[in-house]
Amino acid sequence: MAFYDDMQDVATELLTEFGRPVTFERVTSVFNPITGMDTSRTTETTDTVGVEIPINQALIDGTRVQVGDKFIVIDASFEPMMSDRLMVGPPVVSCAYPLDATLAEIEAVDPSLGKPAMSDGDQTGAMTLTGGLVADKLLIAFPTAIPSGYKTVRFDSGVKVFEFDYEMPDFSGATVNEDRICDASIQLVNATTFSIVVEVEVLSSVDAELTQRTALRISNSTGHVAGGGFDILLPRAGRIAVRMDSATGTFEVETATGIVVLSNDTYSTSVDCIAFLSLNEDSGSPAEHAGKTMSASLVTDLAQMLYPLPSGATDICGNTLSKDISDSWAIVAIEPINPAGTPVAYRVQVRK
Repeated sequence: MAFYDDMQDVATELLTEFGRPVTFERVTSVFNPITGMDTSRTTETTDTVGVEIPINQALIDGTRVQVGDKFIVIDASFEPMMSDRLMVGPPVVSCAYPLDATLAEIEAVDPSLGKPAMSDGDQTGAMTLTGGLVADKLLIAFPTAIPSGYKTVRFDSGVKVFEFDYEMPDFSGATVNEDRICDASIQLVNATTFSIVVEVEVLSSVDAELTQRTALRISNSTGHVAGGGFDILLPRAGRIAVRMDSATGTFEVETATGIVVLSNDTYSTSVDCIAFLSLNEDSGSPAEHAGKTMSASLVTDLAQMLYPLPSGATDICGNTLSKDISDSWAIVAIEPINPAGTPVAYRVQVRK
């Protein structure tokens, strides 16, 4: 079975790289023969990826294959049914902003800094706590300046959107309270001076009742504009959205509990920015937490974003964003692609 699993993995990788998001909608109902009506009706959606393949014109016979039909190959992780409908979304737009500076480049900015373990195209950083530190342990990631300078972003057009994904260590079972153990942040900084344009920071601690608290702090060039203590509490792991509107020169931050009220929501639209990802363990953090990990990600790819998008939104690369479903198609045929008896993908024929 390992061979078939490998083939399926290859098919999934290719479909993910070259495909587009598709959603299958499955309606389940319970029919009452006495009333002639459904007594209940539920709709379930499943997301996957697919690639449209050309139809050989010789196959169009007006019956089995009609003009306007489409053939789409989808990942084998979902087995469609004839009663499903295929919802074809907009083309995949992947905006990459790799935080791939070398350790030497980071140390050139500040010799006391380190580099997190990076993954996901150098947009996710991870850090393992040491515990019992006498000085802060700060790890930083930002884009490499080699060979042609930093990859900068200017928030001077449209409404540019990105998200910050974080997961703080699990401090359950703590025996020592500490008002600040570690923090993770994403910063947009001036590419020349490294001064903060916008920063979203997540802090984690254990209170006197030995309960973990995770809080939010937001800053702009004027200083802290929300949070600063533990007045904006967050779940231990979550997602935060940042939207920067060039028309007003203002930004907003949204968490799972809603849009955060800022005391000053302005930013300079004329500044070339680079992104910094930082992970920090505070001095004096309890030794009992050694070995626990935290991670944080800069999310710039539409396909990975969770929050609603404002009208006219673009990713930080300037690509227009849209999550609107564009088309709904009926399924008229399903063919497993199984070169060795085990499906590695499905070819689905759909019709308007």
